[in-house]
Amino acid sequence: MVLIMSAYPDVEAQPWKVDAQLAWLRTEYWDVIAKLPPEMPADQESLNRKTEQMLRTFLADAFRLKLRRETKNRPVYALISAKSGPKLKPSEASQLSEKRLKDGFELRHVSMADLVRYLYNPFANRQAADRPVVDMTGLKGFYDLTLEWTPETPQTGAPDAAPSIYRAVEDLGLKLQPQTAPMESVAIDHAERPEVN
Repeated sequence: MVLIMSAYPDVEAQPWKVDAQLAWLRTEYWDVIAKLPPEMPADQESLNRKTEQMLRTFLADAFRLKLRRETKNRPVYALISAKSGPKLKPSEASQLSEKRLKDGFELRHVSMADLVRYLYNPFANRQAADRPVVDMTGLKGFYDLTLEWTPETPQTGAPDAAPSIYRAVEDLGLKLQPQTAPMESVAIDHAERPEVN
């Protein structure tokens, strides 16, 4: 599943429907060694799109992967700017990196498209938001930020308890606003175990 999610990052944070007969996609792992060909794009965004396309071709060839996309209205959180405006530090890093915290993460060179995937990841042991998050901030830059939150309501009188994810996001000058929106889901119709070589 990690390979598939990497090949389709535009739907990485959305629901993936996997037929029961293909449950092995979630539990089996392979070692994949790949080398990029020469003359790949120099800028990070173009390089990401090119490698995603190459990975899709690999999955179709090696796993006989076939999937389809469906769009339906679903409950989501819209990530928007708070009334006070964003309080984000422009990144000085050149590429995305993360440091996992007990209940949160530190991110470097993160776009808003990246951030929504960190806020909702249905495959994570602990996800921040309880529904998909859609970026509606209009922010196009890259930022360095830290998010720490308490997954459950802290006990009354716990002075050092981290805030809820909603309050933690508001501390960044952003807001998670509940609403419904058309969301794409991906159904995996067919896959085969690859030949080992």
